[in-house]
Amino acid sequence: MHRIDAVSFCLLLSDSSLLHKIINSLIHIRMKKRYSTKEFESAIISRNYVIDHIALNDQRQVKKVEGRVPYIVQVMISGKKTYKRRYKKVRWDAEGKAFRQSDNIRQRDYDLIFQS
Repeated sequence: MHRIDAVSFCLLLSDSSLLHKIINSLIHIRMKKRYSTKEFESAIISRNYVIDHIALNDQRQVKKVEGRVPYIVQVMISGKKTYKRRYKKVRWDAEGKAFRQSDNIRQRDYDLIFQS
């Protein structure tokens, strides 16, 4: 951060176009990018995850998604090693960050990557 004295700050505020740019940049920093259901579905399906529930806000944008992530478990059946597919329950927030459903621990390995 740079320190600005009071006189130079008042001069900055006198220029309304600069003030407008500063306010707009602060607003855009605080706003989170919200994705549509199609964007979430394509990101989840491309990673072979399963969608269970999609929660939307009033503007019909995704607020959170609940789903399952597959993983492989080695199981011994009659003395033979076999592999079974199991699922972890995961929740994604509006930004595509993954959390475990049971206790909200962050799961960075399952974050969604959106096509830009």
